[in-house]
Amino acid sequence: MGSQLTATGDAARWGVETPAEVGQYLGMVGRVQTLTLTDDRRDALRRSLGMDVTDSATNLADFCPAPLVLALESGLPRVRLLDRVVDGGSEWQQIADIRPTTLVAVSRIAAIAERTSSAGRRMIRTCYETEFRNARGLLVGRARGFSIDMERVAP
Repeated sequence: MGSQLTATGDAARWGVETPAEVGQYLGMVGRVQTLTLTDDRRDALRRSLGMDVTDSATNLADFCPAPLVLALESGLPRVRLLDRVVDGGSEWQQIADIRPTTLVAVSRIAAIAERTSSAGRRMIRTCYETEFRNARGLLVGRARGFSIDMERVAP
């Protein structure tokens, strides 16, 4: 399958090194979560978002419309070091066909990177990655939610 839907900007602007102040969070794993999706629930979600419900194909975003929220619900901490924390977008990577059923989700803090904005503010981006497996234990997809911690603009 291999389809991907991306809602984030250019990752190349972010550094590859983890800031020392938040290094202890890198690699943390949250609680295992079980997600069940029925046709009715999928269609209700799509209707609430103004989407077409005639398409019966199920995708990973039907199970996990908000990857950052799902990862935080697993017990992972939200990295907060600077003045303000905002959501930084989401990505979904579907590896295999998915039907409305039950998936097992395991979230982890996959990456923490830093950069300086054009206004000179320090910014730290944390990637929360969740892997989804079917009842046979096969990987069917990954979702990533990003959190951005940033300094306030100097007065």
